[in-house]
Amino acid sequence: MTISSQRPQSHNLEGRISPQCRLTLFFFLIRKVTLLVMGLDNTGKTSLITEIQRGEEPAVSKLRVDRFEVSLVDLSGGQRSRGTWRNHYGDAHGIIFVLDSSDVLRMEEAKRTLSRLLAHPRISGKPLLLLANKQDKVDALLPCELIECLSLEKLVNENKSLCRIEPSSATKSLHKSQSRTILQGLRWLLHTIAINYSVLSARVQQDSLDQKAPREQEAPRRATRAHSQTRGERFEKERESEEEWVGAVWEHG
Repeated sequence: MTISSQRPQSHNLEGRISPQCRLTLFFFLIRKVTLLVMGLDNTGKTSLITEIQRGEEPAVSKLRVDRFEVSLVDLSGGQRSRGTWRNHYGDAHGIIFVLDSSDVLRMEEAKRTLSRLLAHPRISGKPLLLLANKQDKVDALLPCELIECLSLEKLVNENKSLCRIEPSSATKSLHKSQSRTILQGLRWLLHTIAINYSVLSARVQQDSLDQKAPREQEAPRRATRAHSQTRGERFEKERESEEEWVGAVWEHG
């Protein structure tokens, strides 16, 4: 058998593939995508994830949609928990932000939260699917009203994030049209990610490394502090035991 020293012809294959074939190959590759599911507390995020996963338990965070392997990360929307959101920003290819369309009193809070989210350097420029949830409620704002209420056009333009808003209502008696809009929105988000997948993946890879670095640097310091504390506690216990022993000897003496 002769081993050729020439460069394999397959290296030049790309030039022979027509643009149509390259486009076909591009859209038929399996892509791994991480989506953060966010929003204020009590917006119905968990119910929507269950609907997206077609009845799977919310704890099952992975699903297959078309040619995508999707990891859904459900982040708690409580005020105290929002401070931890930034720990996940670097892993995200895109964002699903869930709104309670009927909670008009908290709309300003939702606007501030969304504004801070989109302005973060690890989120800015990533595509956003906004689900206007609880459309079954009588007092729910329509998507067109929410766009104005949130100054959504201004927000996404300032942060260069492509955005789509879809009505939703993840109730047990969910109408098929509502279920369809959720899936349409998800497919739009994944298609948008696919178009810029190489750029987003490179960004995710770098951001994930940048996020891990401070935690890895902090780990030895935490271990040292814990060791020092343990050693100090051991010394304190030995000192107390010694004092007790001396006291006992003194009493018996």
